[in-house]
Amino acid sequence: MPPKLPMPLCRAILLADQIITDIETGKKSLIGIYSHVVSPKIPCTKNISIYGQLSDMQGEYTIVLEMINLKTGALVHRGNLGPVVADNRLAPVDIVMRMPCRFDSHGAYEFRLMYEGHVFGSREISVVAPQNQGANNNGQLEESEGRIEVHRHVVIC
Repeated sequence: MPPKLPMPLCRAILLADQIITDIETGKKSLIGIYSHVVSPKIPCTKNISIYGQLSDMQGEYTIVLEMINLKTGALVHRGNLGPVVADNRLAPVDIVMRMPCRFDSHGAYEFRLMYEGHVFGSREISVVAPQNQGANNNGQLEESEGRIEVHRHVVIC
């Protein structure tokens, strides 16, 4: 029986339109980071790039990423990231995944990173209908062709 691996520690989970990896340095650039999706129509599908930074890992891991509808508790998507190999427990490990996400209702969803059935990191995303009045947390609201676009941490679906 192989030795039990340490449970990973999640340092960050970010959602973005695109993640670019520099071929020379391996550095990641996240383009269009957001935490909300505005969609006038449901269902909607949005390709989401997911970045995670993990640590406290030593060995070879199969990490599971789940997307859950928090209102219903339904599993929307499940995918395996692996093998994820870490040879230095103190060094950060970057993981990147791009997946099409189908949102069947407005409300809260959660991305969960799991190892051996245990959640060790999560990130919530909200799917909301556009509003014709009011402002976002920056006080910036713009209407364009009948759509409302909020200028901070939001993407239109």
